[in-house]
Amino acid sequence: MVGTANLKNGPKVSCQVEIEVPQTCRFVMHTRDCALSEVSAMDPQGQPVYSQANGFAAFQAAMEKWQDKNNTQQPSQHLRLVHDPSLSGTCHPFTAFTQITSLDIVAQVTGMNTSTSILDPMPSTLVKACLPPTHSSDRQNPLKFTVEEITVVQLYPETDEPVNILNIKRGIVSALMVPVIEDETQSFMVDYLVHARKDIATDVTLSRDLSQCDQFYSRELVNSPLALLQKLHRPMSKLITSTQDCNYKFENKGKHITAAICTEKHIYLPFSHENNGISSVVTQDVIFKSSKRINNKVFEVNPSQSKPLHFEDPEDKAPVQTKDTVLSSLQELVTLAGTDQSRKRASLFHKFVSSLRVLRNETLNQALTEMLDMSGWLTWQALLQCGTTECSSAMLQAIRTNDGLSPGVDALVYGLSLQPHPDATRVRDMLSMAQYKQSRAIMYALANTVKKFHKADVSPVVKDVSKFFETLLNDCSGEILDEDALADHEDMSFLVLRVVAVMGQAMQAANPSLISSILRCAKKTDIPLSNQKAAIQAFRLMDINDEVNSFTLHTFNTLLL
Repeated sequence: MVGTANLKNGPKVSCQVEIEVPQTCRFVMHTRDCALSEVSAMDPQGQPVYSQANGFAAFQAAMEKWQDKNNTQQPSQHLRLVHDPSLSGTCHPFTAFTQITSLDIVAQVTGMNTSTSILDPMPSTLVKACLPPTHSSDRQNPLKFTVEEITVVQLYPETDEPVNILNIKRGIVSALMVPVIEDETQSFMVDYLVHARKDIATDVTLSRDLSQCDQFYSRELVNSPLALLQKLHRPMSKLITSTQDCNYKFENKGKHITAAICTEKHIYLPFSHENNGISSVVTQDVIFKSSKRINNKVFEVNPSQSKPLHFEDPEDKAPVQTKDTVLSSLQELVTLAGTDQSRKRASLFHKFVSSLRVLRNETLNQALTEMLDMSGWLTWQALLQCGTTECSSAMLQAIRTNDGLSPGVDALVYGLSLQPHPDATRVRDMLSMAQYKQSRAIMYALANTVKKFHKADVSPVVKDVSKFFETLLNDCSGEILDEDALADHEDMSFLVLRVVAVMGQAMQAANPSLISSILRCAKKTDIPLSNQKAAIQAFRLMDINDEVNSFTLHTFNTLLL
């Protein structure tokens, strides 16, 4: 960040990138010799001085993940000659040899000259032809990607590729994607200036407003659902300008990039003046080293594993899942109650909530019982302010396992349903809650959550919800599964019909048999009139087919008579 003082901080990533082109518009990218550093000081000229960052080794291992899939045996029979200048001119005993792996053999053979001669100790053309075509891609964790119609990029990462590592590789691919400057449709997005031209433009500078790019939207951190000011990240993001300037140099004969420098600048307007003030600067520097021909023509990908080029939100969870931090923070808070150190409560509680937010469901569920035993009151305060899906799941789990909380269950569950942007886990938790207790508030809470969650495609959890309501409706048989579920012993069929009406589009897309069951309810004459009206009203958010349309017209004419 660049502040009012001449101070800068931030990380720096450097890698050597190798890109294979086995087929036209098909690429395989390898990264090696990666380094992670961060600003440690400023030199007298005001430039940042970088030093090795914490986590350097883990980052390097993730970027250069080895995948020796074909080496299943111990490489004891393989030898590699170690050249020691101090032994020049002397005989080398076998102790001067070290073991090598099959990867070293592949690297040596693939680097041979393909033309055989009397000086070639091995028929390299024949040997290369016998090597498995996937050997070169198995040396490191590759990123395969395709480019269609100049700008459509699809990535095919390994299944175990971490999202944060993949995002860095996305940046490398993006730096190599030169915008099409000849296309008039791009003129409103990209301004370009040609500095030098031979047969082609060899030195070009491009400038663009990143807010006009696809998938440009603000990211948000988890915040407390009880906060008075909610969703401030959206209006605040409008106060940030984001621009990118790139300078590309091209080789005139080969028409490929020889160097590229891209600088992104994000300026926070309220505390800036004339491009000075609080800002974040991201610089990408790509330099072409060399090229060589390859014999590998194989490019195999799984289309179902494709991912887009734009940034993907990484999972904001701790890499090592443990409940110790949560339990120790809670224990400190409990112990603090009997001391005169109450000023520490705010910081300790923040630490407690923050440690909850980085836990996954499995770890949090394991710690939940111990937390409630230590202090149920503090645990509930923290869960309510946590804001993650995992914390909501923990609250509903605590409700289902603790009948003592029943007076406030309905209000709490309905309040959770008002939170925006639910995911499949939230819907699943609400369904489990409705299966546990069919009260009016909980049933409507489930409907609200499904309505917000369902978009176009029908997910498995929405199908499960539709089957649950179809079972409860039971063609309006009037059976009540739980006599205590409804305070006034209201008919379960009436409640189900009213709840289904709230999420009509999702239920219609997920389960046509439920719609047929509702129609049968509407046609029944031996049920209360209120139930028949509720069945007709259940279609208000659905697409009306001919059968439903004919029935509603017939019912309307009958009522008029």
